Amino acid sequence: MTGAAPGRAPAMADPITPVSPARRRALVRIGRRPLEAAT
Repeated sequence: MTGAAPGRAPAMADPITPVSPARRRALVRIGRRPLEAAT
């Protein structure tokens, strides 16, 4: 993955960075909704 901002939290979805389906599924599994967190 290129263009990763330094110091970015891996568990946090950036509004400007598209979240991959696998990553989104992992976040949903731990009880987080990346789409709602990004807004």
